[in-house]
Amino acid sequence: MVTDLSAKRLEASKSVPPEALSLFERIAQQYDSEALAKVEVSGRKPPYSYTCGGCFMGLNAEHANALGTKDDIRQCDNCKRILYMGESSE
Repeated sequence: MVTDLSAKRLEASKSVPPEALSLFERIAQQYDSEALAKVEVSGRKPPYSYTCGGCFMGLNAEHANALGTKDDIRQCDNCKRILYMGESSE
């Protein structure tokens, strides 16, 4: 099973840019394999409030807006985990 997962990870990593993979691996080592953090959104209507799901610190709206429109990697300003937006519940 571990061999299967390792093979799948190796195959998936081939499509990831080397600098992004290096960043992911460095953060994963620091946070016990938890390199990603979901952006938590609160509020029923704008302006929404955003927090890092890894360290629970507030995020500015710029991070959330960039994640929704750009392909660049965004990191939490506090814990440096790689941020991602969850699926919309609407």
